[in-house]
Formats: sequence, C-alpha cells, structure tokens
Amino acid sequence: MYMMNRLLLFVLVGLLSTLSHANEADELRAQIDALIANSGGQGVVDADKQRIAVAHEALSRYFSAEPEWSKAVLAEINQVDDAQVPLVEMLQAMFAEARAAIESGDLEAAISAQQGAVMMASESFGEAHWLSISSKRDLGILFREAGDADGAQENYAAALDSSREMLGDGHPETLKVMSLIAELSCLTWCLMVLKAPSGLNIQQR
Repeated sequence: MYMMNRLLLFVLVGLLSTLSHANEADELRAQIDALIANSGGQGVVDADKQRIAVAHEALSRYFSAEPEWSKAVLAEINQVDDAQVPLVEMLQAMFAEARAAIESGDLEAAISAQQGAVMMASESFGEAHWLSISSKRDLGILFREAGDADGAQENYAAALDSSREMLGDGHPETLKVMSLIAELSCLTWCLMVLKAPSGLNIQQR
C-alpha cells in the first residue's frame, strides 16, 4: 500500500530527527533523500520499502546501543531507598501477575493487574519515577493488544509526557514510547481505510 508506506516512512524519519545523540542520523537522512531523488514511477514503492528498512535498522541499533549517558539519566529517576524496597517487591508481584494473565490469554485480568500497578507506582513513587512511567507504557501496550486504541493512546501519551520531561526527547526510552504511538497511529489509519466506504478517495498501489 503506497500511502501506508509513505505514512510509516514519515513516522520513522520523524523519530530519527529526534536522535540528537546519534551521529548517524544526518547520514541516514542523506541516504533517504538520495533514494527519494533517484526513485520514480512504480519504482518509488520499492524505494519506500528500502528506506523504511534502513530507518528501522538505524532505530534498532540506537535502541540496542544503550549509550552510557542514557543509562545514567535513567538511573537517576529509577532510584529507590531501603524503605521502598518492599513496595518495589509488591510492584514486581503485580507485574508478574499481569504477565501470567497474558500467558494464559486473559487480557482483561492482565489489564486489571497492570492498572493496579500503575496506581501503586504513582502513589508510592510519584509520576516522575521510572516505575510509574514504564508502568503506564506497559498498560498502554495491554490496551493496544485488547483493541482499545483510546486506552492505549491515553497511557502512551502520559508515559511520553513524563519520559520527555525526565529523560529528554533523544533518550532511547522516550523514543520507544514515540514508536509505540506511531505504530498505534498506523494501525488506526489502516482500520480507517478498511472501514472506509468504497467511494472514499484513498490512494493505493
């Protein structure tokens, strides 16, 4: 689907533009620009696929590299004191409960357990703590799996706002949340196309 390729490419390049700490970002965008300039007609579809693959590869390398600066920043907002250790253990038990429910195919129970974890993390550690941010992100993923786009978007957005404030736009964890939002937008767009009346003018190839 030509328009779907273009949308995904736009999202990926947008993410790459935030990689202020990645030296390869400018080089990658130059490669993409060259591919756009050299493609035309039907060939643009294959060129889009190649650009998307290149962008995905670059993001994967960036996410897996875990630069030292990103570890240090994340550690700052993930600290717990001795008095909070029992609370962390309770949270881990709730996370385990959610994972077990997922493995058994009970998404409703998984969402319920994760919602409890989000509430507890926020009340015990504050909205700016990594346990709260990651809990909301993971709850968004569960809502996405359950087909609840609004629930997913609400939790992704909350996680993104806090991650941007505490970690910065260029942090790998912030970018991961951005990529989840991008994926959700793409899926929502696809559903819109599938449900669209046959007379709706949506370009495809």
